[in-house]
Amino acid sequence: MTAPVPNRKIKTLTIDFSLYTDGDPSFKNELVLMMIDNMKELLESFDSSKAVNDLSGFRKTVHKVMSTLSIIDDQDLISVIERLKDPVGTDARENAAVFKSLCANIIDFLTGELDAAQH
Repeated sequence: MTAPVPNRKIKTLTIDFSLYTDGDPSFKNELVLMMIDNMKELLESFDSSKAVNDLSGFRKTVHKVMSTLSIIDDQDLISVIERLKDPVGTDARENAAVFKSLCANIIDFLTGELDAAQH
């Protein structure tokens, strides 16, 4: 589980999970867990690709987790991913920091959804 960053406000997303789960709470939990795993995989893929200076693996992972990105529908995240996939003429360090912060924030939000479902 990703440790929350102190003093970071958790991003509020407007995901209507009932559109995907028909109100089934166990399926919602499975979906949220899959989304958390996908976000973690996206972060790991970015770090791995950056370490070897080859973003092709990151681009493949973005394609793989596209359904999660579509459900999340966060334009800030989608925009920074596009800049990271084709970094020419952009501030790579700033984009990486924004990407990591957004991903961690979204993971926190999704984890909160799981916690709320258990109470």
